[in-house]
Amino acid sequence: MPQHRALQISEIILEIFRYVSDTSPSRTADLAALARCCRSFKDQALDQLWSEMDDVEALLSLIPPLSESYHPRGSHTVRCYKLDRHMTPCDWVRFDHYARRIFSLTYKPLYDSGNICCAEVFFHLRREKNASLLPRLRTLVWHPPKEIPFTGRRFLEALSVCPSSLTKLHISGGGRYPEDGGWRDDPLFNATLEKLPIFFPQLQSFEASGDLPRCHFDFAGLLLDLRHFDNNHIFSAASTILPEGLRSLSRLPRLETLSLHDVDMDAILLSPAPVGFPSLTRLDICVIGITEFLYILSLLSPEPLKEIFIEDFSANTHTWISAFPHLSPFTSLQTINIVASISSSYEDGDHSIDSCMSILGPLLVLHQLSDVEIKSGGHLQTILLWTDENVRQVACAWPYLRLLKLHFPSVGPSIKSLGFFAEFCPRLRCASISVTLSDPGDLATCQSTHQSNHPLHWLMFGTTVNPPDPPVLAEYLHRLFPSLDALHGMDYFNDVEYTEEVLRLLRLRQLERKMCLGAVATVCVSPLHVPSFAHCGRCRVCLPAPLKCPPNTCHLQRHGSAMRDFRS
Repeated sequence: MPQHRALQISEIILEIFRYVSDTSPSRTADLAALARCCRSFKDQALDQLWSEMDDVEALLSLIPPLSESYHPRGSHTVRCYKLDRHMTPCDWVRFDHYARRIFSLTYKPLYDSGNICCAEVFFHLRREKNASLLPRLRTLVWHPPKEIPFTGRRFLEALSVCPSSLTKLHISGGGRYPEDGGWRDDPLFNATLEKLPIFFPQLQSFEASGDLPRCHFDFAGLLLDLRHFDNNHIFSAASTILPEGLRSLSRLPRLETLSLHDVDMDAILLSPAPVGFPSLTRLDICVIGITEFLYILSLLSPEPLKEIFIEDFSANTHTWISAFPHLSPFTSLQTINIVASISSSYEDGDHSIDSCMSILGPLLVLHQLSDVEIKSGGHLQTILLWTDENVRQVACAWPYLRLLKLHFPSVGPSIKSLGFFAEFCPRLRCASISVTLSDPGDLATCQSTHQSNHPLHWLMFGTTVNPPDPPVLAEYLHRLFPSLDALHGMDYFNDVEYTEEVLRLLRLRQLERKMCLGAVATVCVSPLHVPSFAHCGRCRVCLPAPLKCPPNTCHLQRHGSAMRDFRS
């Protein structure tokens, strides 16, 4: 049967193979079958099949002179590979035929069968060939087995497969802390880190994690294309960035994301830092002191920064409160996420911090904020106080708010304060705030707070002091947030039955509203008259405009009988 002419167009074939590669649950088998189907499919199917390698087993199968040996390491067994002889020209032809198609290589063993040691093989092949083994490789993710220490030699062996055009490098030293409690010194590892700009001048993303030797990251500002730098998940507290390294990173013109685990500024006199990081949009720091954080802020250019993430369980939240006023120049900030532990109380010398505005007040000048999350824990001697006016100030200051999670001991605002979020934050979808559940008063006086399409769907409240009856609270919340479908109390074990009942009533109100709107929106008999959405007088759904339909032309009577049947 002759082949259809459309399948002779390489662009169409490539699009089909990409779809198979992205969507097929049996991606490898399907692409292999397509490669064996006909000659016109072979090359492009093989390109897709070998472009992203999730393990090195297939690559090792291209090397004939290999021998295996098994070595016990702790509770696991590591399979080690070794070259028995040199590669012949025919071996190199077969190896290059497939290796030149690899764009991404991931070595990340997850099970005992995946604990293999093979980097030394690639190191010897690189010396034998005197050229890059994977000439089109752009991404290397190298996570050796945790039973094998990550040393400078292992690092060099892993880099032996990479060409100079590599753009993404992620190295990890395993997933456990050293047994002796200390981290290794490895001059070769640090020397290799220093030469990364020479090895890979086009590197755009660098990540380091796990148990690595002691190291200081300083690329001397030479990685001009670097966009992402991350050492946030390194176990070693001795793996740091010195101020010189920060200043060198600040000179990189395209760096967009900076994630830091530790910054060492002991015994170094800080001098005024020049403004740098002209393209940085996200700052993610972990286990870092307030002095180091303020020094980093002094290096930042205020305009492009949009996200700040802080995770520090070694200091209390008040330590970071003192840094909030320094964020005021960064008016383009959209996300602030702070997670910190609290060991004693919110106190500053003789001054006790007893208001939530001590935390949020300095941030109210950042009017572009859309995601705000501040978490703390521990036992406090002081409970922070809110007022309804404080909630109004927050809602007015952050009109673009989409997510608000404030998890620190506080009490004060009434449930009526939620109306400020319904009025001033039309994009809010998720809120966790310690409002006090009390009777919201006469619902007839709350008509102005009704919102017909507010997107909030998740709400967590605080304490319950004389809570209203579930039907009253459900009615009030439904007026504010018609889309609310998840309700939780911070005191989960004491509030679960109450919140479940309120949520059940909320869902009934939403179903009732949908039935009402569906009936009111029915097209009238007159083709030129479409009734507006309005209160039909036969249910509790409150809509803004009165319904004006000619008599006997709409389906209000049918709607009223339907609602009576629904209630019964």
